Amino acid sequence: MIYPPCSSVFYTLNSSLEQIDIKKRNQINPELSETEIQAIFDSFRIVEGDKIIQHRLDFDRDPVPTTFASIIHDTLIYANRLPTARFWLRRIPAHIEFVMAPETETERNGMAFGNIIALSPQCLQNPVPTIVPTFIHELGHVIDRQSFTGLSVFPYMPVNQGDEWQLKYDDSLTEAEVMQLFLIEEAEKTALSKQLIYESGKGIQSRIYGCQADAYFRKYMRLYEKWLPPEGTGNWSNQEIEKERLMRAFFYTSIAAMTQYMKEFLKPYTRLITQIPLVIRKTYDSEIQSFVDLKKIRKMNLGLADVDRTIDVLDKMFINIQYREYAYLILCEQIQRMYRYYFQIKGDLTRQQTNQFRTEILPDPYIRLNLIPNEPSDYFKAYMTRMEGRYMGFMRQRDLKPTNSLVATYLYLNKSNPSKSLIDIDTSWQDMLSIKEVIKKDATKITSYFCQRIKAMENHSKTR
Repeated sequence: MIYPPCSSVFYTLNSSLEQIDIKKRNQINPELSETEIQAIFDSFRIVEGDKIIQHRLDFDRDPVPTTFASIIHDTLIYANRLPTARFWLRRIPAHIEFVMAPETETERNGMAFGNIIALSPQCLQNPVPTIVPTFIHELGHVIDRQSFTGLSVFPYMPVNQGDEWQLKYDDSLTEAEVMQLFLIEEAEKTALSKQLIYESGKGIQSRIYGCQADAYFRKYMRLYEKWLPPEGTGNWSNQEIEKERLMRAFFYTSIAAMTQYMKEFLKPYTRLITQIPLVIRKTYDSEIQSFVDLKKIRKMNLGLADVDRTIDVLDKMFINIQYREYAYLILCEQIQRMYRYYFQIKGDLTRQQTNQFRTEILPDPYIRLNLIPNEPSDYFKAYMTRMEGRYMGFMRQRDLKPTNSLVATYLYLNKSNPSKSLIDIDTSWQDMLSIKEVIKKDATKITSYFCQRIKAMENHSKTR
C-alpha cells in the first residue's frame, strides 16, 4: 500500500489496508486508538524519564510529584483529543528523544534539534493541556525535518504523495531564502500552537485569533450540517454522523485560521503598524521610535474592540521582530557552514578563523558572494509548492515569498533588484535589536494599561 512517504509509527502499524474497517477509512481525522498512542509513546527515548517533577494537575491545585515520562505520556494522550494535533501525531517517526532543558532556560518552553526535543522544566510544571501546544510545536519541527508531507485527511486511506522530501537548509538557498525558510517554518508552528490553545480552551489565547476561529467554525458547520456518509461505507449511527460533521468543520476551521495567522506572521512589522487603530497610532517614519501614543490613549475612553486589536497587533509585532532576529542567527550559521565547506575546515574553528569570519567574512557581502548562492533556488520553490499543497491552496506561494522592507527586516545593497542582492547584516542586525526594544517597551506599557482598562470594564459590567 502507498501511504504518505513518512516513516511514522502510525503508518507502520496500519500497513495492511484489509485489516482496517471501511467506515474508519471514510472518517476524517478520527482519534488514534489506545494501541496506536501506546506504540508512539513506546517508540520515544525519554532521557531521565524517572526524574521527579513538581507538576500541576491544574492551576487551582498544588503541584504533585510526577515523573518526566508520565508527563510525556499524559501529554500524548491529551493531544489525541485535539483534532489538529492528531494530524501530527500520525506522522511521528520512531526514536525521537526527549530531554529536559537546563534550569537556566527560561525564555523558551521547548527546542528541537535533530531528532531531539528539549522541554523546559518551567513548561513541564504546567498542567498537561498547556504543555500540548509546545509538545506538538516541537514535534512538528522534528517531523518536517525528517519527512515533509501533506496532512493526511483520511489517515487510513492509502495515498501517493510522491517521494520522501526533507525540510533542510539546502546549500542552494540564497540569503533571503534561508531567512524566509526559517520564518515560514516558525509561522506554521506558531499558528499550530495558537490553534491547539483554541481547540483545548486552555491557556492564554488571543481574543482576535479566537474570534476568527469561531467565525470559521460557524461557517464550516453550516456547510456540513447536512453531510451524510457515502454509500457502501457501513452503518453509521446518528452520533457518528454528527461527530463526522464536527470533524469536517474542525478540519477546515484549523486550515483557515492557521493560514490567516501565518500570512500575518510573515508580513514585515512595518505593515502590522497600520493595523493599530489610527486614533492612537503615531506617525511612523524611518527613525527608531515608539509606535503608540500612550498619553493620547490615557485621555480616551477606548472600547474593548480597540483594546483587543491593539494588544493583538503589538503581540504580533513583537513575535514578528523576535523571529526575524532568530532568522539572522540562522543565516549566520548557514554562512559559517558554507565558509567551513569552502575552506575545507574540519572540527571547531580556531580563534583566528572565528575572528576572521566575524570581522571579514560576515560583514562583507561581496566576499559572501563566493560562499552562498545569489540566484533563486529550485529547492525553495519546491518547499513553497509543498506548503501550498499542505494547506490546500489556503496559502499561496505569493504569500510565502521573501518580502523586502524599507526598514530593518531586509536591507539590501541593491535596492533596484532585491531578489538578487545580498543583505546588509550588520546594519539590519543593529536596527532589529533597537526596534525590538522599542516594541517591547511599547507593548509592556500599553498591555499593562489595557489590562487595567479591561479589568475596569469587567468590574463595571458586574455592578450594573
